[in-house]
Amino acid sequence: MFKENHINIRSLAWHDLITLYRRRDQVLLLDSAALLTRGNAIGLSAMLDYLNPNRGIFTGVYAANNAQESLIGQIQFTLGERAAHLAFLLSDDAPDPARLAFLLDGLVHKAGELGAYSLVAELPEDSLLFVRLRRAGFVVYGWQQVWQLPIQEHVDTSKGGFWRAISSADEFHVRSLYQSLVPSLVQCAEVFNDHQLNGLVYEQNGEISAYVEGVSGPRGFYVNPLIHPSVEDVNQLIQSLPGQLQPLMGRPVYLAVRSYQGWLEAVLSQMGAQLYERYALLVKYFTLPQRSAVPAAARAVMENPNAKPAAPIMNHFLEPKSEPARLTGHGNKE
Repeated sequence: MFKENHINIRSLAWHDLITLYRRRDQVLLLDSAALLTRGNAIGLSAMLDYLNPNRGIFTGVYAANNAQESLIGQIQFTLGERAAHLAFLLSDDAPDPARLAFLLDGLVHKAGELGAYSLVAELPEDSLLFVRLRRAGFVVYGWQQVWQLPIQEHVDTSKGGFWRAISSADEFHVRSLYQSLVPSLVQCAEVFNDHQLNGLVYEQNGEISAYVEGVSGPRGFYVNPLIHPSVEDVNQLIQSLPGQLQPLMGRPVYLAVRSYQGWLEAVLSQMGAQLYERYALLVKYFTLPQRSAVPAAARAVMENPNAKPAAPIMNHFLEPKSEPARLTGHGNKE
């Protein structure tokens, strides 16, 4: 079956661009950050860019053998990472399960050739493809809710003093905070690579208790918050965030709240934020994941966010692969 799949999956060709553009409204984007910051990624210029081999992108086509339309899917992979990302799928409203399985198996095969150990996807929980991906070997490792912050006509940039740009001296403490809050299941699916962090930190009583990192585009800002439950006045902290995202130029600000930060949902609701979508986070492993032993004393980290972790952090925030602009701080400078 796998050999048959490998034969039927081919790379996107020039003549497929017409099909891709004609059916662009049927494309299901599996990257909420790209969707909310750049919109539909199937514009003409974007389609031409997909053929650039230097971008670490593979777009696969399961060719139709009869009157059925071709199925198209795309993966993105960055050299040095362990997980590839399923960027989008183009299929019928009710695709044939066998044909979709062929496409997914072909994308998995290609991701393995590129050097990935797993393939991750982000899917709206009410999507008809949820069950299909589960049957194709994907497992749920988390949930995420995306909230749109209330649009502020006049942003008070003086409130940005809550936040400041991260410095190299902060990285250990941010990773310690991440290690203390992120479940091991998520860390296993989104393996951390030792990259320089780019984001904003918040200090409470001289200790780093919150960190945000995200991306921006012509359609908005997309921010991943990591906030310890001990932070006081979280409402003010979140409300001050747009003051750091300049220039806003009327663009909305979205917060991607993972299930392990679910306590933020009540705060966002109280401040008038609107729930945009709820996503399931799925992963398909090519090899069995290994878990390293962590001493029981590590449980104390939840009560003490500055305790030294027993193992290195294993995760990083979701970033679109097209080198988008990053958040920069306008608060205190190091």
